[in-house]
Amino acid sequence: MRTLQQRALIDRVYELAKSGALIPATKNYIQQLRVYERQTSMAGLSKLHGLRHAYAQERYRELTGWNAPANGGPAAVHISIEDDFFASHKVAGI
Repeated sequence: MRTLQQRALIDRVYELAKSGALIPATKNYIQQLRVYERQTSMAGLSKLHGLRHAYAQERYRELTGWNAPANGGPAAVHISIEDDFFASHKVAGI
């Protein structure tokens, strides 16, 4: 978590899930998964894995000040190899 808004959202989710799962008692896992997929599709996120890519690219930009090469950033940026290595591994959670 990097922002107060993220912390607030996690706190809300915790309150919702305190008594059990986030899946309503009227739905099973597959039914709730379809709801999630429909909502993300309506938001323009056709591939859920794309959320991970978007996060990684945003975080790389925050850490380095440059767009990641995979996101249209320059292939050779003006940061040190060490800084690029650090940012890439931090984004990957290593």
